[in-house]
Amino acid sequence: FRCDEHDVIQRMDNIEPGDRAKIERGSFSEFICTVDRFEGEQRAWVLIDLLNQQTIAKVSVSHLSKIN
Repeated sequence: FRCDEHDVIQRMDNIEPGDRAKIERGSFSEFICTVDRFEGEQRAWVLIDLLNQQTIAKVSVSHLSKIN
């Protein structure tokens, strides 16, 4: 995270809903997911393909890395 000119916290890698991301830490570490939506500045709901089903989970935004 970083702050803009108004001291508002901004996500550094500009992850947006619909982006593909890798979960770097936590219970779903190493999983690739799709960002569904954000809950505040620190949490995101993500869609994970797990056992041929799409599962939704809430993870810390700081645990996500955007995949190009």
